[in-house]
Amino acid sequence: MSQQENISKKELRSLNFQMPLWSHRMVKNARCIQSKIINYGSSKRGANLSFLIQNTNNRNITFIFFFLLGITQEEGQPWNEQRRFFLQTAKNFGFGKQEFEHHIQDEIKILLQELRKFDGKPNDLRFHLAYTFNSIVCKVLFNKKFDKDTSFKRNLNSLNQMVQIFTGVLHMLIGFPFYIATNILGDKEIPKGKKEVQTFIDQVVDEIKLHYDPSNPNSYVDSYVQQMDEFKKKGKLQESSFTDQRLKANAVNLFLEGTESVSSTVASLLVELSKHPDVQKKVQEELDSVVGRERLLSWTDKQNLPYLDATIQELYRTAALFLVTTMYSNFKETTIEGYRIPERSAIVSNLYSIHFDPELFPNPQKFDPGRFLNSEGKRIKVEGGPYLFGLGKRSCIGESLAQVEIFLLIGSLLQSFTIPYAKDIDSLRVIPRQ
Repeated sequence: MSQQENISKKELRSLNFQMPLWSHRMVKNARCIQSKIINYGSSKRGANLSFLIQNTNNRNITFIFFFLLGITQEEGQPWNEQRRFFLQTAKNFGFGKQEFEHHIQDEIKILLQELRKFDGKPNDLRFHLAYTFNSIVCKVLFNKKFDKDTSFKRNLNSLNQMVQIFTGVLHMLIGFPFYIATNILGDKEIPKGKKEVQTFIDQVVDEIKLHYDPSNPNSYVDSYVQQMDEFKKKGKLQESSFTDQRLKANAVNLFLEGTESVSSTVASLLVELSKHPDVQKKVQEELDSVVGRERLLSWTDKQNLPYLDATIQELYRTAALFLVTTMYSNFKETTIEGYRIPERSAIVSNLYSIHFDPELFPNPQKFDPGRFLNSEGKRIKVEGGPYLFGLGKRSCIGESLAQVEIFLLIGSLLQSFTIPYAKDIDSLRVIPRQ
């Protein structure tokens, strides 16, 4: 039984951890999480506790890797400003539009061609998935695609080591205990990997800035530099949160989440899917009927593929890697389910407790896409998510892109392949359909 499952099965609705200088709360009651965290998010949307910087010798909490800055871990004006700018920039470069979907499809075609070469033999599927997602996110960040066997391969191992911290309960440690666990008692390769990734991103950003053309911004980095120039001309740069250091920190955040976080998540979903050949067959029959095998499916096909959609939702529910939300911090003292929450506590929500709540999902251990379909086989929304990307105002910034990527990739894989039973991510493989 996992640590998260152990916690969720307890009768406690909230778990309280007292640590030096701050208190830590885990909220596990499903309806409490939905009402308090989502509905009241604006009053509790402090970041991953950057307010504790002065108490940790200038080392940021869980996200110590990112040097205190970055979209993921900041709060207040910098967080609002940086998040809004990225989302607007991504939209300008085609997020949510057909033109960017074509780019995703192009990368998926390359992946499918690569997988066909293996002809069902074992291969490092996660590596190929990660390269596909990296090529997509780097199109937005840098308007670049890195060589698969050199630049990308060097970074992937470091990214994998970093993301493992956030898939379990280790990241619930904050401040000095987290530093001890990851830098002294933990894997010594993690701090080294963080440095390698940061150095690589710094070099990429510096190169783009060197060749920056203000008349033709074609990446997030270009647009960021352009925004800084505009603020500087107006004499408002110092008032803003835009800096070179923050640009590089944001790039690391987005590079990590857009590559390793999403590829590890998809690999976990595929492992679960491999255990249900009957579900795969039913999805394939729907795909053959609606899309055929001559073209890749599109996001616009989603409305006509309710069983595929429902299957992906059930995979989200049962096979999510990230089982707790990012940390919230309350600006004022409050109460949750009768518990007093001191000002500036660390608050995390246990998503496992929602996804496996028998009141929301009867017989929750059973894998059943039918939960998300009505009696006519049409897709329906249900209470309880699932929340693969977190919830509230601190949900994943790339959620809209990841939803499209995951739908297109899983659907495209099942169009062309069957996924035999895999006991873990390392044993994942695909077999061409007859």
